[in-house]
Amino acid sequence: MTRSISKTSLLVSGLMMCGVAVGFLSQIAIAWHYGASADLDAYLIAFALPSVVAGAGAAAIGYVLIPLLMEYRLKEVELSTTRTTSFLIVVIFAVGVALGGMLLARPILETTAPGATPARIPLIVGVQQWLWVATALSFLVSFATALHHFEKSFVRPAIAVTLPPLGLIFGVEVLAGAMGITGLAFGYVTGVAAQCGLLWPGLRMTLQFDRNRFLRLWRRFTGDTLLVLLSLLPFTALPVIDAYWASRLPDGSLSYLGYANRIVIGLTSITVHGVAVVLFPYFSESAAAGAVQDFRNRLTAGLKFVFLLLAPLTALFIALRLPVLTLLFERGTFDAQATRGLAAVLPWYLVGMVGMAAMNIVSRGFYALGRSGLLVGIGLGSLAFYAIVSGLLAAHFSYVGIGITYALYWTAQLITASVALGFVMEKLWCPDHLRFLLKLVTASLLVGALLQRAGGLLPPAMGSVAKVALLGGGGMAAFLLMAWLSFTAAERLDLRSFLAARETVSSDKVCITNPLVARPETR
Repeated sequence: MTRSISKTSLLVSGLMMCGVAVGFLSQIAIAWHYGASADLDAYLIAFALPSVVAGAGAAAIGYVLIPLLMEYRLKEVELSTTRTTSFLIVVIFAVGVALGGMLLARPILETTAPGATPARIPLIVGVQQWLWVATALSFLVSFATALHHFEKSFVRPAIAVTLPPLGLIFGVEVLAGAMGITGLAFGYVTGVAAQCGLLWPGLRMTLQFDRNRFLRLWRRFTGDTLLVLLSLLPFTALPVIDAYWASRLPDGSLSYLGYANRIVIGLTSITVHGVAVVLFPYFSESAAAGAVQDFRNRLTAGLKFVFLLLAPLTALFIALRLPVLTLLFERGTFDAQATRGLAAVLPWYLVGMVGMAAMNIVSRGFYALGRSGLLVGIGLGSLAFYAIVSGLLAAHFSYVGIGITYALYWTAQLITASVALGFVMEKLWCPDHLRFLLKLVTASLLVGALLQRAGGLLPPAMGSVAKVALLGGGGMAAFLLMAWLSFTAAERLDLRSFLAARETVSSDKVCITNPLVARPETR
């Protein structure tokens, strides 16, 4: 099974890379047409709350449904009726959210973006109404995705990820001329609807309704979902807070935050999201079976995977952000000034990205163990911190202050959640793991500093492609050399095993060593 997890993770990660590539193309298309502008700010203000509801609601469906079905399968309970009942509950939620959001779009806007100018409010309201339709459809997408993942079928959902950004490209390139920024929202709706069309035909589901089962499952499903929704707010509510403060800042401020947010989400999707998606059903399976050691090994394996990929990637991207952003975005309406504006806030988002990606693994551990309540407390406290500090720093440092808060927010939340999960599981990290991570972070920081220095020595006339290729390749080679010289023999074996996606045995025979596989501990 460990080898199948590795291969599936790599396959899903590869498909996710294709989805992220399409996502980057959609952002390039948006940057070309809108740059950092008032129109794009209007779209992001409209999208803020629907994105929170869509992200939290859709993810909650998966986090509740998969462990529930795993539990019923182990108890040999009939699953067809459970699937039908869950589907009806999701449809009720979706319809209620769509109708409520569309009818209350204007008061929602006046509450979440008090700095929006009155002349632009009708446009923002119209865009937001389309986005509430997309939110309802995303619930159905999440339900279908959860059923695929329950059956350990990951390929079709990974392919479906490409469709919403394709819809955005359709909205920009085809509809924007006639519909303006509203065309972007309609294109997004089209992409989410296409996801439904791709995912549903592959499901093995027969409609069997049982009234008594419906009432019992309604109480459990809604109760569990409410807890998960609250625990997901730290991942999903930030755009609403950003829109609240950035609506008071100069035009383009929210655009910079939106671009930075999409860049870090794209990078995490390329690197770690595939592994997190694949591991969650196995987390749930181990937790339902009471296999504590196996559960712990898989969790720490996922966390090592995150740091092994993202620590050096963060250092490289921070050092090379100007040539990379010039290469990716600087064309059309997105000019050199916009590149510098985005480069000012991006490093803080990249630092926060590491904590966010690791929290993606840690939070799945809480969900699989059924300890969402503890995660809720951590998350709500973190959100209060973000809401207060981002407002204070935005007043002094404009939108860059919000970026600084983003980095502090995810770092503090990861430390707090890891400590809490360690208490729940008795032990999360072993000393060898911590030493490995310390060396990894140190090597990444040194490489970043060297690249920053080397970049200043290159000729100003050198093109962005040449700078990225030369410094990026040199930086990765320098990181591998530092890792080889500073790591112990066992840690070098870990790194080689990671690159080859093979299983190894650690010297202490207690800690899992390969970030891509997990196995029972031996003592």
